[in-house]
Amino acid sequence: MHRGDFDKILQGIVIQEGTSNEIINEMVQPIREAIYEMLPSSLFRFRPCGDLQIEAFERDEIYAVTADKFNDPYDTLPWFNLDGIIQLINAFIRPESFEQLKSFLAAGNDFPDEFKKMFPESYWKDVRAGIIAIPDYKELEGEIEDLKKQGLTQIATLCPIIAHFAKRFSSYACFCEDVQSILMWGHYADSQKGFALEYDFRPTLQSPLPNVLMCPVVYSESRHDATDYMTWAFLKMKQMPVISTDLLAHMKVALHKSKDWEYEQEWRLIDPRIQDPNNPKPTVTQYRPKAIYYGTGIDKAHLARLHEIAARKGIREFEMIIDYGSSKYELQYRPFLSKE
Repeated sequence: MHRGDFDKILQGIVIQEGTSNEIINEMVQPIREAIYEMLPSSLFRFRPCGDLQIEAFERDEIYAVTADKFNDPYDTLPWFNLDGIIQLINAFIRPESFEQLKSFLAAGNDFPDEFKKMFPESYWKDVRAGIIAIPDYKELEGEIEDLKKQGLTQIATLCPIIAHFAKRFSSYACFCEDVQSILMWGHYADSQKGFALEYDFRPTLQSPLPNVLMCPVVYSESRHDATDYMTWAFLKMKQMPVISTDLLAHMKVALHKSKDWEYEQEWRLIDPRIQDPNNPKPTVTQYRPKAIYYGTGIDKAHLARLHEIAARKGIREFEMIIDYGSSKYELQYRPFLSKE
């Protein structure tokens, strides 16, 4: 299964807030099956030789951080159709539109289902009664115009803020399918001076890790449309009794990246526990690697320290090498033999 096929499955599953856990488990089963089919036996995490990274290796810890720490400013940044929202407000927030809606509701009709599912039934009943009770909306033209201007200002001001805060709601740890990627070693392992850890996450499909999900990243030319998610977040900030129309909305945003990053072949460990966006902190998952790979330019002192830890753990060790006889731009690796 390709990542595009996984995306179609993910986009096709929409879970409304209030759905029972039993039904949710049934609905997300196709996602589990797709991940089971796609998840490779080895994923790699590239690390620089900082004290934090080495100590995490020693303790079998995987640190996950919020996306505002990532090098891509668009990573997990929700896109919303601001122009479409503005056009809708300009078309609807005017006396004529309110008069038409009042007549429509007074005739015994109801709000469209796509709007009704966003709020509790009691809320819509109150809104319906309030709209019908207004004698003449033309007399309120000034107030309606002020309401429209206020709404447009708040949307233009708050939605970008909400989008940036959304990058801090969950934490992530990133993995790659290819340990021989020169770009990955250069970008994430301190230009070959770091190391890479190899993991097998397939056992977690049978016995899931608590609180985390492992999913493939989907690469596309256009950003994922999160207008509904942003609408929900905006109304929630306004303290309205809005209901989430898709509990997977934030996950869908977090799994889409530009095709510019496709070379990373990324899988993402997601810790969906809600963070405090004003003070996000790294989260830790305990999981043991099955091998370590040393970069071609790793410092001898770092190598000795990592080798001691790996030997104590009893995990396999490899060293990355440059094949001077090959015409290809690729790294090779071989078993590491200590010179001690």
